[in-house]
Amino acid sequence: PGPGIDESLQNAKIKAMDEIGSLRYLSNDEKQGFISRVMSATTVLDVYNIVLEAKAKNIENMSNTNPQPNPYPNPWGGGGSSWNPSQPSPFPGGGGGGYYPSNPNYNNSNNNYNSGNSTVNNYYGSTNNGSGSASGPIQSPSSNSKNGQKVSLKKEAPYMQGYNGKFRPNDSLTRAEAAQIIANALMKDGYKLNDSDRINFKDVKEKDWFYNAVRLASQAGLVKGYENGNFMPNKKISRAEWISILKRFKKLSNASGNGLNMKANHWALKEVQAALDNGWLEIYVDKKVKFVADQPITRAEVAAIANKAFGRLIDTNYIDANKSTLFIASDINKGMWSYYDIICASNTFLQDGANYKANVRKDDKNAYNIDVSSYKIDMLRFQ
Repeated sequence: PGPGIDESLQNAKIKAMDEIGSLRYLSNDEKQGFISRVMSATTVLDVYNIVLEAKAKNIENMSNTNPQPNPYPNPWGGGGSSWNPSQPSPFPGGGGGGYYPSNPNYNNSNNNYNSGNSTVNNYYGSTNNGSGSASGPIQSPSSNSKNGQKVSLKKEAPYMQGYNGKFRPNDSLTRAEAAQIIANALMKDGYKLNDSDRINFKDVKEKDWFYNAVRLASQAGLVKGYENGNFMPNKKISRAEWISILKRFKKLSNASGNGLNMKANHWALKEVQAALDNGWLEIYVDKKVKFVADQPITRAEVAAIANKAFGRLIDTNYIDANKSTLFIASDINKGMWSYYDIICASNTFLQDGANYKANVRKDDKNAYNIDVSSYKIDMLRFQ
């Protein structure tokens, strides 16, 4: 499937650059070359063809390597090289995907949801055998039944991926990569880029791969620059900055308190407290990671916090029983505190949209471990 006739050239370019950025077997120089061509394209069809060429090169490069098997050469299922610019795709430094309950009025054929307080049902799946029965994204919820009850399942693409089979959990995240995660999430929520808006950051140029991601996230008021007029895209993002971005994305109100013993005059104190009150920061409460607000956040921490913010709740029993069908990076193991969070962030996620709860507190931890053995998913062959 190619671009729809209603797809604007600018939107097609944004999604194409995101798609090219997700191709893990392209070198940075190869990605930049394809992205430069996308930026110069004059028609949506040209953009589409450049993406197909990039994916073909990605497959060629993949055949010359021997990495950990990647279940997501095509995030839409089927193992093919189809591209649909109406959907965001995963991104190596993190990329959006899935439905996010930031707008309770948001409703379209792919991402209906209910933010009520019912039990959450979660599923994970992969198409690593390339045998998925669908070659494109789910166009409407998959209807399945259990014990005579109809269940609507929603598919969410992985929002973080690794590099040649590794996740690099202890690596940091740049501000540009963080902007890409949030920009993808915004597009998934139906947020539209205003073509008349331009960003004024002195160090962000139109030729940069992250230009439109920063532009979109900035336009939405979710990322900000510095007093000197720079965005500093390659600067490592701090814990306080990442938490504040997610807090603004989820439209949480500022909160009083200082549960993580921050400096009383810290600029992000109220935003961090809001995230803490909503149950996002258990890794710091439980002392899995020491919270130092202004130190760079690791990719493992990014996954753990974003899983909470995006409503990706972890079913450890299901993961343990289905390890062979999931993408598990070669540099993580079950002894790591982040093991399940990384798997949750880097695999396709199916959600029972009829019973959706945006945030789960620690005392609700048993509410979402369910038996999925009697579900039959017909639209895609998820394991």
